[in-house]
Amino acid sequence: MSTASDTAPAGGSGRRLGRGTDSAAIKRFAPLAVLVVVVVLMFTVGTSYVGGGSNAAVAANGGTPVFDPTTFATKNFPVVQSYISSKAVPATTLAAGLKTDPTGAKFGKTPDGAAGPEIPVKFTGVVGKNQGNGTYAVTISGLPKTHAVNLVVGPAITSTDLRDVSGAYTQNTPGIANQTDFLNASLALNNQLKSQVLAKLGTSSLTGKTVEVEGAFLLINPNLWTVTPSKVAVK
Repeated sequence: MSTASDTAPAGGSGRRLGRGTDSAAIKRFAPLAVLVVVVVLMFTVGTSYVGGGSNAAVAANGGTPVFDPTTFATKNFPVVQSYISSKAVPATTLAAGLKTDPTGAKFGKTPDGAAGPEIPVKFTGVVGKNQGNGTYAVTISGLPKTHAVNLVVGPAITSTDLRDVSGAYTQNTPGIANQTDFLNASLALNNQLKSQVLAKLGTSSLTGKTVEVEGAFLLINPNLWTVTPSKVAVK
């Protein structure tokens, strides 16, 4: 049977012993805790997430990685250019194919909800009049007179051709969280086109010049193509 002498007196030496033990444990583990905090900070402060968002931006966005359209487009515009270069159909071949199959299904990929496929195309032609809406008419040798080809040069470029032509980018693409991100991805690719290609071209004085073009367009009318370029060179 335990007696009063077998237990620590209430409020006496037993309580003092507990405080000493806790203090020793804290001293023992404090350096480890500090090290853990330092390592965590080293790996998180200034970290960029998918799309280029910082920690602060991610936190402000409820923990969802923030989509940075400029970072996306800077990385992916050359990818889009390469895709179009590898898949582009010569304009005369395309015209003949569309005469047989006006849907153009075998020449491109159809984005979700689109009326037809996005078709990569290439041609050499003579630039005609500025249409006044950011496009020039282009005359292409060997193309039937029933066909009209317009080249988009801006300054306003609102098409989604560059984003959609490869089928690689959708609203399920990692980093693209919603419809706004998806739209901004397209606009940012168009901005890359303007700064990397069209700014060097002199788009205000193209009439009468011969150009080599690679680009893409959404097929709606087999006899009317409005091409967003990925590459343009004046011969």
